[in-house]
Amino acid sequence: MIPNTVNTWLLLIVKTSLLLLQIWIAHAQSSFHINEGALLFEDAKTKEPVLVYNDSMAASGFDFNKHFKIDFPEDLKLSGFNEYKYQIGDVNYFVHNGGGIILKYTNNTFTRIDNSFKHKNQYGATHFQKDSALYLLGGYGFFEMKRLLTRFDFKRKEWFRVQTKNESIVPAGKNWSSILNEDYLYVFSPFVENKNNFLKRTLDENGMWRLNLSTFEWKQINNHQLNNIFNKKDILPRRFKNFNVQINNRLVIFSSRIIEVSADQDQIKVYSQNYPLASRQLIYHKKNDFISILYSDSSNALNIISLPYENVKGDLIFTSELFKKSHKEFHLFWIAVAVFILSVFFLRFKVIIKRIKTLSIREPKIIYNSQDDSFCYGKKELENIGTFKKEILKAFIKSNGQYILLNSINDVIRTNGVDENFYTIKKRREMLLKELKNELGVLTGKSPEQILNIKRNEFDKRIKEIKLNSQIITK
Repeated sequence: MIPNTVNTWLLLIVKTSLLLLQIWIAHAQSSFHINEGALLFEDAKTKEPVLVYNDSMAASGFDFNKHFKIDFPEDLKLSGFNEYKYQIGDVNYFVHNGGGIILKYTNNTFTRIDNSFKHKNQYGATHFQKDSALYLLGGYGFFEMKRLLTRFDFKRKEWFRVQTKNESIVPAGKNWSSILNEDYLYVFSPFVENKNNFLKRTLDENGMWRLNLSTFEWKQINNHQLNNIFNKKDILPRRFKNFNVQINNRLVIFSSRIIEVSADQDQIKVYSQNYPLASRQLIYHKKNDFISILYSDSSNALNIISLPYENVKGDLIFTSELFKKSHKEFHLFWIAVAVFILSVFFLRFKVIIKRIKTLSIREPKIIYNSQDDSFCYGKKELENIGTFKKEILKAFIKSNGQYILLNSINDVIRTNGVDENFYTIKKRREMLLKELKNELGVLTGKSPEQILNIKRNEFDKRIKEIKLNSQIITK
C-alpha cells in the first residue's frame, strides 16, 4: 500500500510541476497585454493560431512570438466575431455572433464582404460549412428560440433561409452540440425554452437529430445519454463553460473534464483534464493535433497557450454507450427475438409433422412368406396370383432390386414336359407381365406403368432388362 501511495503522490507532483511550468512559459510568451475582446482563430493558410489581442495588433505561431499589425473595420468590434469561424481554402471567414455581417481575413486584413446587416437573430447557433457554403442552424433572437437553417450566398452577398424537410420534428433551440460527418450533421443537447417560464432556458433531455446535407431532410434517431453524464457530479465535479471542437468524426467537449463523443461508434469517453483552465476561447489544430486556449488566470488577466491535445487529455475515467435503448426499442427487440424463436419452432414443427405424415402413409412392402409360398401387400394377400406370376416375383426377389434380363423370365414360365417354341413363351411372358402390372397396380394404387421398369442394356442395345419398382421382403 505505501509504495503505491508514494507513486501516486510522485505522479501528482510531476503533473502539477509540468502544468505550472507550461503555464509559466505560456505567460512568458504572452507577456503582451491581451484585451478583453480578443479574437483567437487558426490561419487558414498557415494552419497556425492567430490571436488578435487589440484592434490593431496580433500575434501568431504556436509560441505567439510573431507580432504584426492588422486592419479591422473601425465600426465593428472584435468581440462580435468570436463565435462563428470558417475556413474555405486559404481564406478565413467570420460571421457576426447574431448572424448577418461577414468578414474575410487575408493578408492581415479583415474586410467586410456582405450586403447584409446585424441580424441579431441567431445567437448561439450551430455553425458549419459544406461544399464551400457557410451555414447557421437555430439560435436565439427577437425573444424566441429558432430552428431555421440559413446559408450565405457569395454571389448575392446575402443570407437566405434553406428549406428543410421534416423541420417540425426538430426543437427550436440554441447552443447545440453537433458532429459533422460527411453528408450528415448530427445535433443534440440544445438549450430550449422552458414551457412554464419563457424567461428560463432548459437543456433538452436526450433527443438527437440528423440532417442529410444532400437532401436537407431531418430525421430523429436514437436518444442519447450525454445529459446523464453532465448531471453526475462524480464525473463532472465542476461545471465550466463548455467548448466544443470536432476532431475527426468525434465531438470533443472541454469542460472540467474532457468528453469525447462518437456517433459512428456509439461511444462516450470521459477523461480527466491535465490543464483545467478558465477558458475563454479554444481552437483545435488538425495540422499537429494541438489545442490553443485563451484563458484567464487567478487575477482575471488573459493569457494564451498552445499544447498537444494528448497532453491536455488525462486518464480515462468513464466510458459509456452514446445511445440509450428506449423501452419501445427494448420491447421491439424482445418481440423480434420471440418471433424468431416461434418461426424456428414452427418450421421445425412443420418438418416433424411432415415426417410423421410420411411415416404414416409410407408405402407398405410386398412380403413373401416362404413357409406357405404366399405373397401379401401390407395386410392384403395376393390371391389367385397364379404359379407363373409367383415365379416371376421370386425371380425379382433373387435380383435384390437390380435389373435382370427380360429373357430370363422365359425360364420360369415354361410348361413342364412341353416342348414350346420361343414365340409362344414370349407371348405368354408379355401376357403375364401385363396381368402382374395391372394386379399390383390395383393393389398398390399405382398406375401399371409405375410397377415395372424395362430398359435396354447399356452395352448391347438389343438386350432388354427388367426391374420391379417395389421392394419384396422375405419371411
